[in-house]
Order: sequence, then C-alpha cells, then structure tokens
Amino acid sequence: MKSLFHASVLVLLFVSATVVSADPNVNCSDYRWVKVAWVEDGNLPTLADAGYTFNGVPVIRYNPNLAKGTDPSMLRFAYYRECGRHALGLTLTTPASIADARARNVMADCFAISRLYYSDDVGDKEVEAIQYKFGEMLPEQWKIFPGPRRVVDLKKECYLKPFNP
Repeated sequence: MKSLFHASVLVLLFVSATVVSADPNVNCSDYRWVKVAWVEDGNLPTLADAGYTFNGVPVIRYNPNLAKGTDPSMLRFAYYRECGRHALGLTLTTPASIADARARNVMADCFAISRLYYSDDVGDKEVEAIQYKFGEMLPEQWKIFPGPRRVVDLKKECYLKPFNP
C-alpha cells in the first residue's frame, strides 16, 4: 500500500508539470546527446535544477515565478549552468568530497559562461558585469540561484579567450 502511495505521488508530480522546449529558450543536450526537456515547476525553490524523471529522461525544472524578478543575464547564466550539469554528466553521481563539489560547480559555471561568451556573443564587459552581479547578490537571491554561494572569477577560472579574427 505504501509503495502504491509513493508511485501515485510520483505520477501526480510528473503529470502536474508541463514539459516545454521553448520557454527558457535554451537548447540543451546531456552527455549522451539526448535532448533535455524543460519542465515548468512553480513550486521549485530555485530558478532551475537539473535532474531526471522517474524513467531516466533528462530534465531541467525551472520556476517561472522566480524568473520574473531575476536579471536576464543572470537568468540565462542559471539556465546554461543547469544545462552544463547535464552536458558534463555532473547529474549522474554525488560529489565524493568538498573539493569535488567545488570542481563540479566551477565546471558548471564555466560551461554557462562559455556558452554565453562563445555562442551568445556576450563580450568581456558583459562577463565582468555578470561577475559583478555575483558579488552584489543578496542572501535571499543566493537562495534561489543554482549552486552554492560563491565568489567567481569567470575569465580566469574558465580561460575565456576571444577567437582570433
């Protein structure tokens, strides 16, 4: 009976979420090149979170209510960061140590800023502005932003270099 209840709750949670592909307008594939589905979840306590459905489909749940009050460049960064967690396979296992957790966060952040820098034509000044916004975030903003509270030096840690013309 108890397992039937848990299965019913999972089905209800899955059915109540709406799968979309264009709302965050981010194309994302996981480490196997499987398209990641975007799932709207107004109850999610963060902007976005990478995970899987009960049958192994890669998804990024996002909260459109929290997105409304978020700076557009930071929101895009958050979406790309969660996409990076899937693309780099970081959603498959839990970190083995604090150092591993830090390394995973740096990799996800670097994926996000690299995608902005190389695909969305965000320049050096915009990268600096995003770094500045990280430094200015209030504790209540960190609560909804994916990943831990952190200090970032995106250009240095992520080795961003412009393409030579």
